[in-house]
Amino acid sequence: MQNALRDDISASSLRKNLGALAALTELNDAVDVVNSTELEQLLETFRSRANWMKSGRYDEVGRILSCRETTMSLLSQFSSRSETAKVNPPEARLVQVKSMLLSSIIHRYHQAFQESLNIATSLSDLVQPSADLGLNIDSAARIEVANSLWDHGEMMSSIRMLQHIDEDTDLKKQTIVVSRPDLLAKTAHQISVARLEKPDSIQKNYLQPALKELKGKVDGEDAGKVYHQFAMFCDEQLQNPDSLEDLARLQHLKQGKSDEVKQLTELVSSAKDTQARTRFTSHLNRAKQWLGLDEQELRRVEQSRSEFVRLSLENYLLSLIASDEYNNDALRFTALWLERAAEDYTNEAVRKYIDKVPTRKFAPLINQLTSRLLDQETPFQKLLIELVYRICVDHPHHGMYQIWSGTRSRPKKEDEVAQLRKQATEIVAKKLAHTETATSAWTAIYYTSKAYHALALESGYKGGQKVAMKASAAGTALANSLAKHRIPPPTMQIELSATCDYSTIPLATKLEPTMTIASGVSAPKIITIIGSNGERFKQLVKGGNDDLRQDAIMEQVFAAVSSVLKLHRSTRQRNLGIRTYKVLPLTSISGLIEFVPNTIPLHDYLMPAHERYHPRDFKGSQCRKEISNVQTKSSEIRLATYKKVTDRFQPVMRYFFMEYFTDPDEWFAKRTAYTRTTAAISILGHVLGLGDRHGHNILLDSKNGEVVHIDLGVAFESGRVLPVPELVPFRMTRDIVDGMGTTKTEGVFRRCCEFTLDALREETYSIMTILDVLRYDPLYSWSISPVRIAKLQDTRRDEAGDDTEAEMDSKKRNAATRNNGIVNEPSEADRALEVVRKKLSKTLSVTATVNDLINQATDERNLAVLYSGWAAYA
Repeated sequence: MQNALRDDISASSLRKNLGALAALTELNDAVDVVNSTELEQLLETFRSRANWMKSGRYDEVGRILSCRETTMSLLSQFSSRSETAKVNPPEARLVQVKSMLLSSIIHRYHQAFQESLNIATSLSDLVQPSADLGLNIDSAARIEVANSLWDHGEMMSSIRMLQHIDEDTDLKKQTIVVSRPDLLAKTAHQISVARLEKPDSIQKNYLQPALKELKGKVDGEDAGKVYHQFAMFCDEQLQNPDSLEDLARLQHLKQGKSDEVKQLTELVSSAKDTQARTRFTSHLNRAKQWLGLDEQELRRVEQSRSEFVRLSLENYLLSLIASDEYNNDALRFTALWLERAAEDYTNEAVRKYIDKVPTRKFAPLINQLTSRLLDQETPFQKLLIELVYRICVDHPHHGMYQIWSGTRSRPKKEDEVAQLRKQATEIVAKKLAHTETATSAWTAIYYTSKAYHALALESGYKGGQKVAMKASAAGTALANSLAKHRIPPPTMQIELSATCDYSTIPLATKLEPTMTIASGVSAPKIITIIGSNGERFKQLVKGGNDDLRQDAIMEQVFAAVSSVLKLHRSTRQRNLGIRTYKVLPLTSISGLIEFVPNTIPLHDYLMPAHERYHPRDFKGSQCRKEISNVQTKSSEIRLATYKKVTDRFQPVMRYFFMEYFTDPDEWFAKRTAYTRTTAAISILGHVLGLGDRHGHNILLDSKNGEVVHIDLGVAFESGRVLPVPELVPFRMTRDIVDGMGTTKTEGVFRRCCEFTLDALREETYSIMTILDVLRYDPLYSWSISPVRIAKLQDTRRDEAGDDTEAEMDSKKRNAATRNNGIVNEPSEADRALEVVRKKLSKTLSVTATVNDLINQATDERNLAVLYSGWAAYA
């Protein structure tokens, strides 16, 4: 496209020359070899690069489009010069209009609504001049005006304009193609939001015609958008509070009238005289009539809801088949399907299209899908087993480990559900073993996982020692297994492949000759795999009574919510996300954890640093002992003790950045990264009720300054029910604040907290959908087990005055083995999700909410009464 249409042309340089006709000479030189085909190709390339629009390069993109619009506008007005440039006026005008439309889309995406309105107005002014050139752009211009009106809260005007476009215009004659299915779906959405028509009317007049207009087309972005909009509309009707209230009212009326009929029937049969029997019979007949009417109305409502369920499921699947624009539909589809798994009509709707959806769209939910497997001859189980099997075949490294884990479970004989779950995973395992394309991968994962499990349970080591692999029977077996069965390192983050081709993924070649034994009850082993690409993959092989499934699922949730943050404008521009790591449970007593590279636990840096920089201060162990000694005293005594300790324990976090980043620019950049990631995890941790944020569970990255939170098993406000309750929403102690610089919590931290909370509130539906899938996971515990409570707050550790984990007694070990650490009540999931929903509500402004949270987190009265092992003084 030459220089004028390239990224290095700025709007300012162009504006300087627009006052004079001489500017055309420069423009002519710039587009001397441009033709209409090249212009169209350039615009299409730009349009397809959606990541440009969603990147932080908003101003740059705007300048590029502004240059194109101005260039094409001038060329379209001067025919003689256009002949020289080999672009005729209609072609130039068409590219100008398309550039303006794309520019308006970008402005709206970045919430620059006034700019998009200005463009829409300019487009309206171009309708007649364009018609004079033989171009029909009125529909595209009017839709853009309607979009801008909607953004400015003019609902009625926007809806009426969209309706008139459909009624008055032959869209096929438009130069700029306007999709009628898209137009109808957009109109339906706006009418639904404005509540102008009843759901049945919206479905009949807009959504069903939109589907018909597709004329059998099942792929492409336009089709995906229509299917998605239809599914969302039907789903919204299911979740509509008025609809739910009406259903509950009818159910209550029916139950009440049914009880009344039962009572009257008993009175009629027990009546001793004819007069009483006649009177009771009269009342009974009238009650039966009302019961019949109530039942009829309830059936109507239930049938309507069943139809909405069917349409939601079918259209979610069609949306997933059509395009990749709405892949999050897999979450809501799965939650809806699992909720109504027992209904035949539900599974019939799913059966129509489930096998046409690419399995990569369901692969991230493999934990939740495999947990629902049962060896039963039901429509739901047949569909589920087939789906899980297909995921394992297409994406072996994302699905097979869960199947292996299921086959290794040891359920009690009296636990029929667990027995059936194991049998179902064994069915899938047998199918994989006999599938030609999956046999080699399944065999490799089967034997290597078995070797990992043996290493996890191998005992007799002490924390801190280094052991030669050759000296460990299980270590030697693992090394031999990895050499024989070439698999990618299990803790490696592997992107899902659209082609299902994983042949280029690096494989494990060998183990480093020594392993390190970490401290702790289970003495986990730290090993390092060397990949075929030369990269080292450090892993923690853990065995014991902790079920890593809880941590794995919370990492899944944090990764999903972090991806939501990356879609939001303000958080993406500041790179506000959550660092996650891979947790791979093998069995209920063994698993693998990815070692986060270049990190040091917060505690491991702070305690030595305090002694280096303030040698006369209290030692960490002394601080902890002082706090522990008053753990059972009154709040006033505990507060006074806390103040005494903090007076003799000065913060040192600032020195971390001085030590690791000596270049001033790097120091500032890494400290900013630290502040931003602390803000993001603090707000997300508050929303999800993340607890147990002591110094061992927060890692500092020595390469980029970011913080990484580990051990996410205490979530959904579980910390508030510990023997010593956690009263703060996140960790914001003096050392954490000290690392943020002179502005402390009042600068970057506060602003990034506000941006993060605003993004999470805007994405409430997505977040609740992510969590809603967990509601139907029978293996996820929404409460904290007594065993974990005992390990988290063991008073004997306080008496010892160090941070090592005390050994559990045999009773606790047996309890952990019996219960696998899971303690569930039916209402716990509902309670947890309602707490999250409340935190995401907009009752209080973002600014006020963040201010309140920071005040709670830094309030000495809250910090003083926390568990001593939490180290609120640091």
